[in-house]
Amino acid sequence: MAKNVKDDPRVCLIIIDGWGLSDEKNGNAIANAQTPVMTELSKDKDRIVQLEASGLLVGLPRGLMGNSEVGHLNLGAGRVVYQDIVRINLDVENNRIDKNIEFVKACERAKNAGGRLHLVGMVSDGGVHSHIEHLMSLIQACKTNQVPICYVQAFTDGRDTSPTSAVGYLKQLNDFMNKIEYGEIATVIGRYYAMDRDKRWERLKIAFDGLYKGVGELVDTPEDLFALIEKRYALPDAQKQTDEFLTPIVLKGDNRIKDGDTLVFFNFRSDRMREMVETFGVKRNFDTDVHSKDLYIACMTQYNADWFFPLLYPPINTENTLPEWLASKGATQFHCAETEKYAHVTFFLNGGKEKQVSGEVRALVDSPKVATYDLQPEMSCNTVADKMVEAIGLEKYNLVLCNLAPPDMVGHTGIYLAAVKAVEATDAAIGKILEACKKHNYTILVTADHGNAEQMMDAEGKPHTAHTTNKVPFIIANSKRKFSLKAVKHPPALCDVAPTLLDIMNMERPMEMGGQSLLDGGE
Repeated sequence: MAKNVKDDPRVCLIIIDGWGLSDEKNGNAIANAQTPVMTELSKDKDRIVQLEASGLLVGLPRGLMGNSEVGHLNLGAGRVVYQDIVRINLDVENNRIDKNIEFVKACERAKNAGGRLHLVGMVSDGGVHSHIEHLMSLIQACKTNQVPICYVQAFTDGRDTSPTSAVGYLKQLNDFMNKIEYGEIATVIGRYYAMDRDKRWERLKIAFDGLYKGVGELVDTPEDLFALIEKRYALPDAQKQTDEFLTPIVLKGDNRIKDGDTLVFFNFRSDRMREMVETFGVKRNFDTDVHSKDLYIACMTQYNADWFFPLLYPPINTENTLPEWLASKGATQFHCAETEKYAHVTFFLNGGKEKQVSGEVRALVDSPKVATYDLQPEMSCNTVADKMVEAIGLEKYNLVLCNLAPPDMVGHTGIYLAAVKAVEATDAAIGKILEACKKHNYTILVTADHGNAEQMMDAEGKPHTAHTTNKVPFIIANSKRKFSLKAVKHPPALCDVAPTLLDIMNMERPMEMGGQSLLDGGE
């Protein structure tokens, strides 16, 4: 049963997309635009704080710019939602992988079933699907856990790295294994064959035959392996093979994947590992005269939600997000955005879940049908504002929220003057919503998911179209409450918005929310 919304404070949350803070005026579409509403809201220094919206404080690698998906995940979750690569990086940096529960189980299984463990995945520092530092940490962890034999079944990159860089990575890997006197490279195969994602099973069969049957070009030593790859680089164009397209190269020895072995697939990105894991652990979708049996398979992350393989890094808990928590308390809520950002105020804000929670009403406004948004820089933010004003006027929602897209979407075009217009249109939309909040007694919170429009030019004066690592504003208005950072336990960040909002609504926050209220008297 829904609550009477007049029993508790009501809140309006505006999430501006791509509105960062920067003292640099040159190329700053926000600072140089006419923004009377945001300028006035920013004057009271007790009612504005700056939030971190990039790097580790939003669950991304250090120094990496924020993005809309991660921003809305953190805003809705009320906690730092660490991306898989960051969780793994932190364990690598702190030498904790050898204590990972599922990895220890894989090591124990290997020790009790023939002593053989295979690390299977892509060897490069591209950081898109895998990272060589993760692999080397896993090899060291195998040794620490006293697994007798560790083989690396290596897939080469050439797409997210230079097309002729595999030799360098394999030499780096081999040098590391020589240094710790542990581990062997067993097979080398290009990602074209080993990491397909479009059900080209004829490619997977070539990789499977190399890994399981030893079908490929044989070499005696790692040095021979390096020389062979260099030779393939140098072949005439019709025969040349770069890293992505290397057909299987097999080092001699008892290093094939054998029945009863233990396999750990170490790519952290799922899409290009699914077919390989399916081939070894679920079913083969091609004809073969041999079938692997009794394999123990563990995966770095969740490659398929329907599989039951052990996961070293299972999906992070996003239970009790802001929308879910409000629903559990009988509160009502209204989420609105235009097409370009609709998924962000629904799927991402709700913790990466499609399901609409009880008491949640959604409104979708069509984005304009133009080739590029610099041609209509206001996009549909005025219509979004109208929808918000209408929802606020009903006085039936405990929370109304929206995304205003223009600063980000127009910022990406690199057209400075268009970005200025986008910022001004966004400011006007905020003003319209603010007046409705004053009329109907809603506390208004204004923030952003990441920076963009505040940096439209790079150091050379050329168009800058990417997000930034700048902080974003967090403003409270139409309320007696103020911000106070005296008791904060970490630098204010996007994860603190939901706890602050719940504090305004006189609701306790769920235990899963690691963020903090930034208000005076908050906790």
